[in-house]
Amino acid sequence: MQGVLPTAVAESPRLRGDDIRLSMSRVITGWAFGAMFFQLSAGPVYASFARQLGLSEGIFGFLAGVYPLMGFVQLLAARMLEGRITPRGMMLWAGLICRSLWVVAAALPFVHRVAPAVLPREFLVPAFVACVVVSSVFQAFTGPSFFVWMSDLVPGRVGPSFWAKRHQVGTIAGIAAVLLGGFLADQGANVKEWTNGSVPPLLLYSAILVVAAIFGVVDIAVFFGVREPMNEGVGEEKLPLLESLKAPLRDRQVRNYLVFTALSMIGFATTGPMTFLFCLEHLELSRTQTGLLLTIGPLVGVALSAPMWGRIAKVHGTRPMLRFASLFMILVPLAWLSATRDNIIVVAVIICLSGAFAAAYEISNMNFITRACPHLSRPTVTALFSLCAGVSFAISSTLAGFVAQQLDNWHFDFGGLSFVNFHVVFAFSLLPRVVNALWVAPRLKEEDATPTREAVLEIGGSMAQAFGARFTRFFEAREE
Repeated sequence: MQGVLPTAVAESPRLRGDDIRLSMSRVITGWAFGAMFFQLSAGPVYASFARQLGLSEGIFGFLAGVYPLMGFVQLLAARMLEGRITPRGMMLWAGLICRSLWVVAAALPFVHRVAPAVLPREFLVPAFVACVVVSSVFQAFTGPSFFVWMSDLVPGRVGPSFWAKRHQVGTIAGIAAVLLGGFLADQGANVKEWTNGSVPPLLLYSAILVVAAIFGVVDIAVFFGVREPMNEGVGEEKLPLLESLKAPLRDRQVRNYLVFTALSMIGFATTGPMTFLFCLEHLELSRTQTGLLLTIGPLVGVALSAPMWGRIAKVHGTRPMLRFASLFMILVPLAWLSATRDNIIVVAVIICLSGAFAAAYEISNMNFITRACPHLSRPTVTALFSLCAGVSFAISSTLAGFVAQQLDNWHFDFGGLSFVNFHVVFAFSLLPRVVNALWVAPRLKEEDATPTREAVLEIGGSMAQAFGARFTRFFEAREE
């Protein structure tokens, strides 16, 4: 976290300032393509593609959590990074294989269309699931390698600003991709009519996801131009795997953060993936409307708030950000429990704000993983956090999907609201969010962090002063 790792330790060895700046710019550029891939491959277009392909709620929930579940693979990646494997080599080749498999997965309907004897219709779902699972295995290798690479490359004094800028650029690219992808996907019926039924909606969704996967390949390809600092450390004998995992767990700071991470993932996983099906099938929103609500809304919140969180992290640390953000996140499932087409604007505002506070989560996670506990093995700490988050997310997402599937015909009317299977899942997500906000977040520790009350007062005062100055200038201009 901010203030834990001395600046001298965080500096990149044997790289000039120009090399570091150019490499950091390429990392941000690559994420613009990566954000387009991730937003399209996990949004309403993907949800429509999955349903047209024949995925049930249970399989949909499982696939939403399959990559996070690969935290076990990240342990292997961490061990390899502690040996002779370089972070750059691991990330580049594992990333290229991962994204290339996504190209194959998205193109499966075209393969079936051209060669139905080679890929019969009943094999489409198993083939798609297999491609996504294997792709997730290779994607897992990119997690620890990316964080270790960035930990060595990005100087500690500019870390929060770098992550904030990366978030902002990726957010803008993601918004553009979701808008265009959603608009094209909503033309499925028209395209089918124009082509006399020769291009059904499934093929249109498939084409959009193929382009998204190619963007993902470009994201990794950009990293070929990113420099890797030389490791000047003296090789030490590695501890056995279990012993290396015990070392971080002996640190109370790490344990508390692991609990916070696990509860955050449980709360998010029990709402996140299911909200796409909820909006498309229960609220009957279009793909563009669903993308605006679930993807662009949070991304706008991220884009507007990321620079602010970066500045706050540099001045006050990340602990006040996390405490304030965890309190707001309790409102998200409450919004979904009361969501209707009539109050969708209110829900949209809460979802947009949730994106702003999710940015605080993400920047804090990045800062903690790359900067905290310098006495611990960074690859192992990264893998441990990924494992904790991944297992929590995967189990929760899969269970949420199968619960929704088992309660498919459940229906209950109360207070003018109509409750269905998805509402049961949303209600459950309240518990981990409440525990996180009221019990776990206050126990997070961070050296040199401003006390939460003091940080809120200072930030609120600065915002009020800035708003007041603009408000005064507005009326002065009106009077003139």
